[in-house]
Amino acid sequence: GDGGLWVSINDLFCWGEHLIHDTFGVASLMQTTGKLRDGTQLDYAWGFRLVESDGVKVLSHGGNWPGITSKLIVVPDKSMAVVAFALNDDLDSMVELTTNVREEFLSFFR
Repeated sequence: GDGGLWVSINDLFCWGEHLIHDTFGVASLMQTTGKLRDGTQLDYAWGFRLVESDGVKVLSHGGNWPGITSKLIVVPDKSMAVVAFALNDDLDSMVELTTNVREEFLSFFR
């Protein structure tokens, strides 16, 4: 629950790598988005927000707690995982930073 999970940068990067290589056989399930009762498709799956960027699927999940913010971005089709931690709780800055890093890395594949 909220504030109950503590990980390191290495832990999150390792989790991203396992999702890229589907080590545990759950990557497909975790990338399956939900649907509302009225049929509206969501962009949220099993713990990840899914979006398409530059034609590839991007999974992301972040969190913050007073004084710290973290974010994991995984681009399975490009074997890319980005992990960021900040010693502040400015979620908007973290989203901007990780979006810029993701776009910069993806620019190498264009």
